[in-house]
Amino acid sequence: VRDLLHAWQAEAIPFLLTKGFALAEFEYSSPAARYYGDVDIVLPEAHATVTRAVHLALARGWRTDGQYADPRLWTHETAHLFSPSGHTRIDLHRFIVSWTAGNQRRTREVTRQVWQRSRPQNWQGVTVRRPDPLDQAVATLILARTWGGDAGGLKPADYPDLAQLKRNHDLTEADLLGRARTLDGDHTFRAFLKVCSPWQQVFAFGERQTRRTLGVAPVRDGVMTPLDLWRTRLFVLPGQLKVMPSVFTQVRAGLRGARTGEVVEPASAGRNAHPPSPVPLVAAGRWVMRLHRPGVASDSLQREYAFVTFQILRARGVEVFLVKGCDPQSGESRFWVEDGRGVPDWYGDPRVRQTHPEVQRWPARE
Repeated sequence: VRDLLHAWQAEAIPFLLTKGFALAEFEYSSPAARYYGDVDIVLPEAHATVTRAVHLALARGWRTDGQYADPRLWTHETAHLFSPSGHTRIDLHRFIVSWTAGNQRRTREVTRQVWQRSRPQNWQGVTVRRPDPLDQAVATLILARTWGGDAGGLKPADYPDLAQLKRNHDLTEADLLGRARTLDGDHTFRAFLKVCSPWQQVFAFGERQTRRTLGVAPVRDGVMTPLDLWRTRLFVLPGQLKVMPSVFTQVRAGLRGARTGEVVEPASAGRNAHPPSPVPLVAAGRWVMRLHRPGVASDSLQREYAFVTFQILRARGVEVFLVKGCDPQSGESRFWVEDGRGVPDWYGDPRVRQTHPEVQRWPARE
């Protein structure tokens, strides 16, 4: 990653490091102290700038999924880059918060302000820009979490991330509220601190009321309205329709396995050295799965989701595992999917390993 950033710096391409990667590298005592999945970087949204950045990556052996080439396909993300080894993925963003949040003028204004207040920092010979500490907490953590795809939920790292920023920069609740007001997000901010606050030592992770609390507040701030959500669904539907036929076979196999309890590993060409991004495949699989189970609540399909996801990704050479765990008190069984680093961020069930200790996995550990 550093070599690529050095190349961008040499070509005068501005970039902003944000989210988990930046927190791990700059806010924690060691990068290993904070898990992160993808590397999130914000670039200016000019097509020429994004194209130049991607071409510099391609010249160094990185791969891309091609999204950058057609701005009509852009969301808040403009491109995805995959390292030559396949171990690192970079998500290039144009907006700090999700484009689904509402009016793009507002989304652009939040992004503009974060850029304007950002600070340069030396990272082992590369000059990078990072959000101001207040913006790290308010814009890139609280608003980005609740005004986007994670709306209504928390992630396990939210509390320690806020606590680390509080400790490192002497942030107060009043400081953060003042900044949230300038970004028109004060209702969202107040709701977030009700369920996640190192100042009040509150972290209501995984509780049902948390989703309701965080779901209502953005609407009061004028974002994430029903109209915004339907606009998003209509935007992604054409892309999902293209992918859905390719996962039909694996969805049916996964549903059959979930029903019978028999785990049949799909035929595969072996481990894929350049695996596809799992997110669009899994999203398409969920759409097909819901067509097979109309009217069933998503929370009631976690077993099916695990089996289907396992089938889809293993069939494409992605190294994932189907894991079964059991609650030691109730005896309830749960299934989920892991990669080589544990439960992926995109899977959406981060605490399952704590609540349901593992009893079996497929394929078995070597």
